[in-house]
Amino acid sequence: RSRFVCPRVGSIGLGGGSTQRYFQYYYPDVNVDTAEIDPVVIQVAKKYFGVKESPTLRLHVSDGRVFLRRSEKKYDAIILDAYVSGRYGSFIPYHLATKEFFELANSHLTADGVLAYNVMGTFVAWRADILGAVYKTLKSVFPQVYLFPAIDSMNVVVIATKNPQLATLPA
Repeated sequence: RSRFVCPRVGSIGLGGGSTQRYFQYYYPDVNVDTAEIDPVVIQVAKKYFGVKESPTLRLHVSDGRVFLRRSEKKYDAIILDAYVSGRYGSFIPYHLATKEFFELANSHLTADGVLAYNVMGTFVAWRADILGAVYKTLKSVFPQVYLFPAIDSMNVVVIATKNPQLATLPA
């Protein structure tokens, strides 16, 4: 187990709850609040994927933006992994990719807080437009934004930090 301490995480989107189970297993002292708009997703995650609410994991049936607007909590990290499915596939809900939403999320982060967004996109082809738009919008709110493409999928994890200092990876 790591010595990393992140006492409070906000999460928007539950899916199968792998992120939430990861925190419960590796960082049992971290408090995770998850907003999931669809109560059926919560039921499925509990029944089929072993997600269990606890004093450190709370699930809220709520739209992520509404959840943050109604909350007064500050988080060390906010993780976004929210998608809606439509006729042409899955996509990021528009209201969770606006400057106003990112300003709201920023206001709920601690001084050194980070926002992590799992974006289905690539650096080429039409999904590059989605990734580019999210990046540009985040840069209008956060001083530093980093892109981490997945090796084996069309996902890019976008990390935005409140700290203006350029992050460096340990050697």
